[in-house]
Amino acid sequence: MHGRCISCRFFANDPALIEATFPGLNVLSSAYGSVRSDAGICSRHEFFLSSWQRCRDFESGDNEGKDALLPVEKKLIGYSIGFGAVLLGILVWISYTFFPTGH
Repeated sequence: MHGRCISCRFFANDPALIEATFPGLNVLSSAYGSVRSDAGICSRHEFFLSSWQRCRDFESGDNEGKDALLPVEKKLIGYSIGFGAVLLGILVWISYTFFPTGH
């Protein structure tokens, strides 16, 4: 079976584990940074890789959704979308009210 690494039992993408595996990493950056995305370490093949990759040694595990959004992150995303929609509405209203010839 060729499943994606994110759901393989050998895949680990915990930032603390990555920083422990690569001790000098935090000199340049941090495993907690967003640029790492959901990349992690394959303990079967002992290398660092992206979670979307596939492998012939895939074994189903409990990693699916391990890095799901926290409730507070979901709220912040919702507030951001709502705030953006309100501001867009205000801009449309300003446009129609103060610049009616352009419509």
